[in-house]
Amino acid sequence: MTPVVTKLGRSFKGAFAYYLNDKRGPDSDGTTDTRVAWTETINLTTADVKNAARVMAGTATSTAALKKAAGVKATGRKLEQPVYAYSLSWHPDERPTKEDQLEAARATLALQGLEEHQAVILAHTDTHHAHVHIVVNRVHPTTGVAAKHGNTKLALSRWAQAYEKSRGRIFCKARVENNARRDERIAANDPRAARPVFEFDRATSNDNLTTVMAASVEKQQDAHLYAMDRALRASHVRQWRAHERFYDEAVRSLRAAGIRTLAAIAGLRADFLSRCAQLRASQARQREEQRTAWRRRSNERQTNRARFDGRDARRAAKGGSRRTIIGAVDPAAIIARLTEQTSTFTRGDLVRHLWKHHPPDVLRQAIAAVMASAELVHVGTDPNERARYTARDLHALERQMVADAQAMHEAGRQAVSPALLAMALRDSPITLSAEQDAALRHVTGPEGLAAVVGFAGAGKSTLFSVARAAFEAQGYRVRGAALSGVAADSLAHGAGIESQTLHSLLYALDKGRDRLTDRDILVLDEAGMIGSRLMARLLKHARAAGAKVILVGDPEQLQAIEAGAAFRAIVERYGAARLKEVRRQREAWQRAATAELATAQTADALDRYEREGMVHAHATHADAMKALIGRWNEARRAAPHQSHIILAYTRADVRALNDRARAIRRAAHEIGIGQKVETAQGVREFAPGDRIYFLKNDRDLNVRNGSLGTVERIAGDYLTVRLDDGRSLAIDVTLYPHLDHGYAATVHKSQGVTVDRAYLFASRYMDRHAAYVGMTRHRNRLDVYWSADEIPDRAGLARIFGRDRAKDTSMDYEPSPAPF
Repeated sequence: MTPVVTKLGRSFKGAFAYYLNDKRGPDSDGTTDTRVAWTETINLTTADVKNAARVMAGTATSTAALKKAAGVKATGRKLEQPVYAYSLSWHPDERPTKEDQLEAARATLALQGLEEHQAVILAHTDTHHAHVHIVVNRVHPTTGVAAKHGNTKLALSRWAQAYEKSRGRIFCKARVENNARRDERIAANDPRAARPVFEFDRATSNDNLTTVMAASVEKQQDAHLYAMDRALRASHVRQWRAHERFYDEAVRSLRAAGIRTLAAIAGLRADFLSRCAQLRASQARQREEQRTAWRRRSNERQTNRARFDGRDARRAAKGGSRRTIIGAVDPAAIIARLTEQTSTFTRGDLVRHLWKHHPPDVLRQAIAAVMASAELVHVGTDPNERARYTARDLHALERQMVADAQAMHEAGRQAVSPALLAMALRDSPITLSAEQDAALRHVTGPEGLAAVVGFAGAGKSTLFSVARAAFEAQGYRVRGAALSGVAADSLAHGAGIESQTLHSLLYALDKGRDRLTDRDILVLDEAGMIGSRLMARLLKHARAAGAKVILVGDPEQLQAIEAGAAFRAIVERYGAARLKEVRRQREAWQRAATAELATAQTADALDRYEREGMVHAHATHADAMKALIGRWNEARRAAPHQSHIILAYTRADVRALNDRARAIRRAAHEIGIGQKVETAQGVREFAPGDRIYFLKNDRDLNVRNGSLGTVERIAGDYLTVRLDDGRSLAIDVTLYPHLDHGYAATVHKSQGVTVDRAYLFASRYMDRHAAYVGMTRHRNRLDVYWSADEIPDRAGLARIFGRDRAKDTSMDYEPSPAPF
């Protein structure tokens, strides 16, 4: 499948004249339409294409009247190019039916937001491969607003890739590679991106990077010459064809004028041969110039290699030299970039980063500069015998974080008296289990820093509702914080602890707008998702104020986005109370599976769900999505009182699942007429009855990142939304555009969420931490869907779900002599 976007046009009549008539040739006057297999009109009252052209032209010239009738403000600007045309071409090995072609055409219209516009689809038979042309009126037939014509080529390219993938065979492999490069923010068709990074890693380990760099530069120059060769050959072919057409047209003109004498024809023939000789000589000169360029290129290659070899020999004789800054390369900035999301890195990580962001001719010097930088600290060797490095400031920060944690842990303060603790237990409506009771006594003890590690669904909220009552009876103020707004709300609702996001708390503390005291107890929920930098800032404030901090989380769940595994580092050094009894799932075997997920026995947990018929394999990505949405639809109709959540790892999969869920609800008339809205995620269509996600905290609206609601009304840029907590909000999308459909969510947004039924769409990007979260959100049932074109086999699913990607800190390694 190959989408081809043509330019915008002015005339519908001219466009259809081109697509309906045969290509002009010696034996055709261009008036027949034998190459047209079939046509289809969309959003038009006529099936005749010629009448459709007149209707579409009339709509395009009536924009002012349409806008006035629809109440849309007129801009006063006239649309000069209302015609938009593009084509879809299938590979010769594909055999799409008419229904397949129509479905694909309609899907691309919806992708571009043109499903409500007037359009005509024409299928041609003049090629060996199936292809259709789509002619669209950019003017909306109801509102008169013209559709924007942005960068649709990339969107259609990604759609075509997904289209081929859903049918089990990729025909255009270059497109897949280019889109992968775009995802990695590498320019498509970039010669630098074509060579695998591991070759450079291998080259650096063998101290042979100079040769590799020279070869890379030469490859780019050679690629340029090859491109010139191809362009020259194509130009020569076009010149000969144009020359032959000129002669044929001249002969036809003579015959049409009645001149058929041999002398006239012979004169024309002589002129043709003379022009052929001139053209042949001109092209020969151009080819010789190209051969000269290749000879020059060969000489440069030999000179460069000699120069590189000589420079390396001189450096070896001198013992080598290192520079601290090379051109635009800043070693401190590179080290800071490498430690944004991980505390430590290897030399291989450094090479891969430099290769992606810097030209090859400075790669060797850049590596040397970074390795010699004063900002680089060698912290030890990992189990694979690789040297690990970190930034000097991050290393100092993590050491200070541990020192603060130790000082707080050893401080004897903020303990609850046994009498008040017994009273809180007696007044609690829920009886605590033995391990909950032990955890309660641990957090209410004298330590200034305490930690609780609890499996997913182990009843942490119940524990802290009793702890809050005990602390408050002792005269302390209990406050809560969490990385996400949803987790903060869950702590507030589940344990009755007034909570806020960690970022807002730290901002207020840094600015002096809030302060901690020695009478404060701070409960930090989902602490496993907090990186070293945030944890260090929090502990610094708490230690200075004498406040007590209680960390709550599970280091096996989703890892911190930022660098460092601060919670795990603190737990390993100073211990924690542990909650291992799972309470969320109602079935005993599901609770056992959750315990296996929490202890890295992911394959065993997956086997349990498969034995119960809850792991579903499908051939293609599209089939798996279709089956998931089908089961979701059946379940929600059968039990409308239950809560459901659809989970996927990537935002692209979430978008596709949301679209499928909306399509089912629209077909069942559960949602009203939609209206397109410009959001921070792109254009989205919302309708009364739609479920929506809030994607950013907003204090004025009092909504959190992850809040859910239902659309009640839409009026222009205003949405009236009924939140799940019962509140009704009027939202101006121009002021708060952070909205998306709320049927599916990423796994990362779901940590801390509990529902009756969950549906997990497996992805090759997952690991055991994401699998642990995705497979433990439910009370009653979980269904896992995977496809063979995404994950090769069942063993591959277990391997992907079992990958360990736990983060480290700079203090996790035993020091050893640095190899560089």
